[in-house]
Amino acid sequence: NGLRQLGLEDSMPKSFRNAVADRTDLCSFLEALQKDGLELSTIDASLYYWDGKKEHRVKRDDSGKRVRELASKYKVVQANRQKMKEPLYIGELRYTTKRRMPEGGKSSTLLKKDVKDIVDDAAQLMPMWDRGHAFVGGKFSGSSVHCDQTLWSNIGKNWAGTDVSAI
Repeated sequence: NGLRQLGLEDSMPKSFRNAVADRTDLCSFLEALQKDGLELSTIDASLYYWDGKKEHRVKRDDSGKRVRELASKYKVVQANRQKMKEPLYIGELRYTTKRRMPEGGKSSTLLKKDVKDIVDDAAQLMPMWDRGHAFVGGKFSGSSVHCDQTLWSNIGKNWAGTDVSAI
């Protein structure tokens, strides 16, 4: 297990790791986060749904007002359950504000620690180092709980489910 070998298995906050345990849909994941005391208004993400023909991104509520944080986007989904059915998918899951990371920089990533914190100065040799944001998808959404990264800068990490890559 690469996460364990790098000492990163606990870098994803426990509330997120617990929320995915034994869950197969995104709504129960979000409800578990709220039950654990996490305010969804402190989280930002892109939320997607499938209408049977194509993928749609939740950007506005029913009145046309732009929705930004995850709490508002989830309310839109709850109000439109007939149209916005599972499998739902969250991309770029992160905090709404930046916080200090172990190496001193700031990031909105959910992770407490990243590969960048392990390799220290070697990270500066990369053309780009963007700390990853998380992705969460329900059953049949095509996404497990993971953090993506660009191939040249650092390493994707998978916490739950199966992540398939193609080259």
